[in-house]
Amino acid sequence: MVETIERFFKDERGQSMTEYILITVLVAIALIGAWKLFGHKLFDLIKGSAEEIDKINPEGVGDKKSYPFK
Repeated sequence: MVETIERFFKDERGQSMTEYILITVLVAIALIGAWKLFGHKLFDLIKGSAEEIDKINPEGVGDKKSYPFK
């Protein structure tokens, strides 16, 4: 019985998988935290860029003369 318990604690199979899972969880937590901090700023930046593009060409892509399809 003691040998079985000793073998169980010395066995390192699955250790690397556990480490990869822990790293993945930590990265996910960091990404969620970053999104909470900077997500609204990123959204505002993209929205502002889209509005600036609309100011340059409010009609859409090209005009009727330069657009080859009807």
